Amino acid sequence: MANRRMFSLSVVDTDKFLEMPASTQALYFHLGMRADDDGFVSSPRKVLSFTNCTNDDLKVLISKGFIIPFESGIIVITHWKRHNYIQTDRYRKTIHSEERKQLELVENVYKFNPNCIQNVSEAEAQYRLSKDRVRDRVRDRVRDRVRDRVRDRVRDRDKGESMREGIDEDKSNKKSNKKSTPEIRKSRKKSQCDTDVTNSDDIVISCDEEKEIELEKENRDKRESIDYQQIADMYNDTCVSFPRITKLSDARKKAIKARLNKYSLDDFKKLFEMAEASSFLKGENGRNWSANFDWMMKDANFAKILDGNYQDKDFTSGKDKHEEENPYENWKLPSYYEGLKGRKPRPDDPFQ
Repeated sequence: MANRRMFSLSVVDTDKFLEMPASTQALYFHLGMRADDDGFVSSPRKVLSFTNCTNDDLKVLISKGFIIPFESGIIVITHWKRHNYIQTDRYRKTIHSEERKQLELVENVYKFNPNCIQNVSEAEAQYRLSKDRVRDRVRDRVRDRVRDRVRDRVRDRDKGESMREGIDEDKSNKKSNKKSTPEIRKSRKKSQCDTDVTNSDDIVISCDEEKEIELEKENRDKRESIDYQQIADMYNDTCVSFPRITKLSDARKKAIKARLNKYSLDDFKKLFEMAEASSFLKGENGRNWSANFDWMMKDANFAKILDGNYQDKDFTSGKDKHEEENPYENWKLPSYYEGLKGRKPRPDDPFQ
């Protein structure tokens, strides 16, 4: 392929060419630079990708008659022979011989040969992929819209059922031969899951999504049922030596909820009792430091207190568990040094 190409002003300086968008004109020049000696471009899609041009620019060139497409995806520059004249010793024949047979030159302009049986004047097959993409996007949007409607309908139905729950229970007590309220709801959900399927083959809303919504609602109700004030009152009543808490912030609620996932209320009560019985946590530690509620709610500190790491003094030995033993506390001078205490140094001793 040559590194230099020419463009004739008789083609690119016309109103027909100049009234096209700038991106379309740029695409035409790029295609001309990458054409072989007969004006054929084997990979026009590649040129589209790195020039940031669109399929619409290619369609404009086709409709204006500046390029001719083939079913194989190859294109040819219509006015190639007007743009470039290549000497015989430098000319290389195109490898797209089948496409070349379908064309004829009329005043140095490529046109389809009327004797050719195959008609490739329409390039509709070149753009079916883009239509498929548009159809897939529309299908995805419709699917998301239907899913949101089903989720909203389930949420509204749950609100209505919670209001009618008391009435349904009274009716079930009066009529023992009829189904109970949970059974009615179960059958209603089953029938609704069977009917929540659209007629389209592409859009199907299954009952599993509704079950996930129900499970999420139950977990949310469970989280909201935590009595944070009960934990705070338990701390204030038990840990009277520690700073009181007067407000439950979001961070404290989050910490309490995290500990409740692993520990029970009895563990909380035991924790507060052991902390109140620990002199070390109340400030008798030589560091002028004392614990508080936020410190106790940390996962590692919660476990250490329950493990007994901060228990008070060991009264059997009289030593503080948290104080390190001094290995030189009971050290005494060896006995053979005792005899040297009363001796006088010699006159010739250099170390006296």
